Amino acid sequence: MTEAIVAFTGYGTSKRPSDDREAVALLEQVRGVPLLAALDSVLADAESVDLSDVVIPSDTAGEVYRSRLHEARPDLSDTALAALSNRWFYRRLWLGLPAPVERPRVQYFARFSTENGARVPWALYRREDDGKAVVDSVLKDVGTWREDRNRVVWSSLTNALETDIEPISARQAAEFEQMVAKRSYHPFTAP
Repeated sequence: MTEAIVAFTGYGTSKRPSDDREAVALLEQVRGVPLLAALDSVLADAESVDLSDVVIPSDTAGEVYRSRLHEARPDLSDTALAALSNRWFYRRLWLGLPAPVERPRVQYFARFSTENGARVPWALYRREDDGKAVVDSVLKDVGTWREDRNRVVWSSLTNALETDIEPISARQAAEFEQMVAKRSYHPFTAP
């Protein structure tokens, strides 16, 4: 299947992914294995990965996509996952196909410090958008959020090159709240 995905996408030979069914048909003849139907199944799974809780683009979006696709299709190799990830993000960020990914209603951001050479989160911010109003807040303790009076989130989004916070996933935000509850901080384990 990896060969079929690489042939279909042109992964490793071009920066721009292709949809080359003829290459897969040729590979199908050479290998004597029905690959096109299996490829269609893989593509359907690859396109249905839900990243609605992930900020796109971000440094972690690709890793999260590959992890979730791997959960759905544990039979795929790392190369196949990378090729499909490349195709998924190219189609959305460069081509706008299908419709651009909408931002989640709630977004999370973290501020990090370095402890013993590891990046450890030490502050959590949240942006909530109900379509009428946007509310930015900072976590003060477990379950206790306060208004982001310093406008850290707003500044981050308007001055992206000068920010010291980074977008994180809802899973990482939940993990950070567990760290706060235990008063023990460590690098994120969740994507």
